[in-house]
Amino acid sequence: MSFEHHSVVSLKDENWITKQRLAGACVAECLSLAEDMVLNGGVSGKDIEAACVQVMKNHDCTATFLNYKNSFPASICLSINKQMVHGIPTDEKIKDTDVVKVDLGATYQEAIADSAITVCKSPGIHKEMINACQESLYNGIQQISLNKRLGSIGSGIAYVAKKYKYGLITNYGGHGLDWNKPHSEPFVANKDQSKNGIRFQSGMTLAIEPMLTMSNTKTRVLSDGWTVVTDSVSAHWEHTIFIHADRIELMTHRIKEKVAREIKFS
Repeated sequence: MSFEHHSVVSLKDENWITKQRLAGACVAECLSLAEDMVLNGGVSGKDIEAACVQVMKNHDCTATFLNYKNSFPASICLSINKQMVHGIPTDEKIKDTDVVKVDLGATYQEAIADSAITVCKSPGIHKEMINACQESLYNGIQQISLNKRLGSIGSGIAYVAKKYKYGLITNYGGHGLDWNKPHSEPFVANKDQSKNGIRFQSGMTLAIEPMLTMSNTKTRVLSDGWTVVTDSVSAHWEHTIFIHADRIELMTHRIKEKVAREIKFS
């Protein structure tokens, strides 16, 4: 993911943590609702967007990416099949076999949380890729400790992609978060570079987001200026995490999550 460049990684305090937890809870509720809507069937991207907007209102949050860069026209990103990220919701009904990626951010008093899921009612041959992408997210997160470098995340992600032999997107990746800035330093690369990057520090908050494809990793942007597509069906998972002195906290943790909300450093 590209973003405005900043020279300093901002470490956050308890004021940020309190607000980001509220934003993260909002995002988690939105994505859980979106997942249920896709699995129940008969909905459009616009239906999911409207439901998420209502959840944000209930949480006193705003949609982080609405009018992002004075351009993005929706409150959530919804990308289907070969659309990888930054897709724009439409009124077209989602099919049972569609691989749907829902990506959204919520802002609470300028603190931001950002997360994405991939869901399909009848995933067929894409089920393993979807699961592998989620596993790569968890494996990337679990590489974090205060004695390691930022590139360890990408190494954990790349290990899983290689294990299952799926294409790994490396020209997009994760990012830091700052007050009213959804994309700030550092960039979190989805590639094997464990010896590169700054060392993890308590107070860092990151959005980690691997993207896998069934095969080819070539990407292009559609004429709408936003939707990124690949040559094969893709998956995308993302969590916002906060690094404490002794643990990692998944700020966008969902109730049905496969891992714990907090991961202690070993």
